[in-house]
Amino acid sequence: LAAATLSAQNTPLRLRSRGEFWNWFFWEAVDTGKFRVRGVVQLRSQPHLDTFLRAQGGPILEWQATKQWNLLIGYYFQEFRGTYLDPEMQGAHRPFGGIEYAWKIRQVSAETRQMYEYFKALNDRDSSRTRHRLRFEFPGPWGPFAQQEFFVDGQGIQASRSETGITYAITPRLEIQLTYFHEYRPPRSGGTRDVFNTRITFEGPW
Repeated sequence: LAAATLSAQNTPLRLRSRGEFWNWFFWEAVDTGKFRVRGVVQLRSQPHLDTFLRAQGGPILEWQATKQWNLLIGYYFQEFRGTYLDPEMQGAHRPFGGIEYAWKIRQVSAETRQMYEYFKALNDRDSSRTRHRLRFEFPGPWGPFAQQEFFVDGQGIQASRSETGITYAITPRLEIQLTYFHEYRPPRSGGTRDVFNTRITFEGPW
């Protein structure tokens, strides 16, 4: 009976629209230069903002091991409006960890990140994936950047995300980032989507 009820609740991967809005809020709670603690909340919806999809949030801890190497671990709890067939899109506990390496190419800042994520699903099977990102940040008051990221699970490429945007410091304690990304996802992962992304970062403690 429980299995039948869950099957009836499952929603196909292809959602009403391929366009989405993501809104991130970061709180820089602690930053000593070597050690940083951030609180993160994300709200995700489809066009017109009335089609709520997901809320997620949790802490991220980072340790700047050297000038170029940064280690991070974190945890998100994520909750979706519906129960979807893809484990990534279900209510889940989502611990993750990774490593970043940064360097300079003249005035351009470059960074690569390798990360592992585990999805402890509330309603269905658990899953995991790795993320591989290359990012370039260009000089200027608007902080333009471009990045490419690949998501890989046990079946191969889960998604390929091409993102570009700007970062602007409104005050020394308040920063906003506006981005757009096009993400190719194979049919098993729900199909291609286009996302407009906002990110507001507050520096604390307040």
